[in-house]
Amino acid sequence: MLLDDGGSLLAVAGAMLDASADVIGIEQTSAGYAKIVGCALGFPVINIARSSAKLLYESPIIAARVTQTAFERTAGIDSSAAILITGAGAIGTALADVLRPLHDRVDVYDTRSGCMTPIDLPNAIGGYDVIIGATGATSVPASMHELLRPGVLLMSASSSDREFDAVALRRRTTPNPDCHADLRVADGSVDATLLNSGFPVNFDGSPMCGDASMALTMALLAAAVLYASVAVADEMSSDHPHLGLIDQGDIVASFLNIDVPLQALSRLPLLSIDGYRRLQVRSGYTLFRQGERADHFFVIESGELEALVDGKVILRLGAGDHFGEACLLGGMRRIATVRACEPSVLWELDGKAFGDALHGDAAMREIAYGVARTRLMHAGASESLMV
Repeated sequence: MLLDDGGSLLAVAGAMLDASADVIGIEQTSAGYAKIVGCALGFPVINIARSSAKLLYESPIIAARVTQTAFERTAGIDSSAAILITGAGAIGTALADVLRPLHDRVDVYDTRSGCMTPIDLPNAIGGYDVIIGATGATSVPASMHELLRPGVLLMSASSSDREFDAVALRRRTTPNPDCHADLRVADGSVDATLLNSGFPVNFDGSPMCGDASMALTMALLAAAVLYASVAVADEMSSDHPHLGLIDQGDIVASFLNIDVPLQALSRLPLLSIDGYRRLQVRSGYTLFRQGERADHFFVIESGELEALVDGKVILRLGAGDHFGEACLLGGMRRIATVRACEPSVLWELDGKAFGDALHGDAAMREIAYGVARTRLMHAGASESLMV
């Protein structure tokens, strides 16, 4: 069993081990999953990184903690500051939802087709006072460093120091033995502050970064270890299998009973409630069509789907993603058609059960509405439709 955090160990193992090796891997970060997803490793890797429980619950917690930590360490960011978030994944989207009510301008940049309104990053990057990296890759390479606005604040919300090519920035300033120090880079060509030396701002070097909410992450990893300990690699149906949604739901249900900080941001019970129905659909199957009445919420266990507006693909959805909440919350007809690009497994929840889960809890509703607003923006619909 190989438990990894970043994909490097798994990539090396895939290159060194032969096909007869009885190995099962576990990867818990999106950056690590991105590193191995295209590799022929020769053994399966349990995909915690894209699990529904991690995406739905951990992402808002991390977004809140990253934002809180950044504000504490910089004495607050002025509401007029222009903020750019690179990466429209789970963390980037959650960060945007947290920051938009507090700031006049919060833009999100993502290179994936259909994710966001296109931004010409080399030409636009000099217009931002704060840049938050949430791609898990290098979003601002060394070639763009001299294009940055003087005095810009750079903070990483991913799992390493690669977002801003921090090694190149650190070479421009005096070395600091404290890897958690905020670095001021001012060499005449670049004027920037690199929070936490480019490492994630919520990593402080303590043995237990974070708070009791980390129990969710540890529980998912423990479940993956138990799964791997009894599984047979050759019998796994996928190269990157997920934990079963029922098992994830049990973990979430236990987690929501813990009195954890930031719980208001993390207790949307979309996995822990009863009423889900498991669906297996073929490639090309249409879940619903644009203009139809909305009556279900969906979570993807495996496979890939696409959302189309007026016949144009605006979004691709994969394992761990969820959809259908925007129209349920807004009382609208479907704003897009969703169909399977390959054989897929989904979990379907009827609209009444979805509504009951949100009833009477303002914090839960706010998170759900934030996700729905983002989906409406992707579809080009007016946010006023949510009212």
